[in-house]
Amino acid sequence: MQSEDARSYVQGLPIQKKKNFKEVFPSLDVNAVDLLDSMLLLDPDTRMTAKDGLSHPYLSEFHDPESEHNSPPYDDSFESMELDVGEWSSLIHMEIMTFDPRNPSATAM
Repeated sequence: MQSEDARSYVQGLPIQKKKNFKEVFPSLDVNAVDLLDSMLLLDPDTRMTAKDGLSHPYLSEFHDPESEHNSPPYDDSFESMELDVGEWSSLIHMEIMTFDPRNPSATAM
């Protein structure tokens, strides 16, 4: 975790044993359990990507590589920036003012 505040918050939480989804949802398909386990990892470096999720066996009936767009990985580097409230407010305002709903991929930051 890059944010010191987030790291402190998570470290302050009581330690809990990971839930076994097969026990929590006994009627769940084994592939559904695997998909949940892979998507709900806290560490983004080990968490399943959207591309991996779409090609997971549990979603195979919906998977069509020809109709799925390839996007660059999400850049979350801004989340580790140490800015005061006013600076964050300015960034959000700039994002809103430059966003064009007719062409979202070109105007999103």
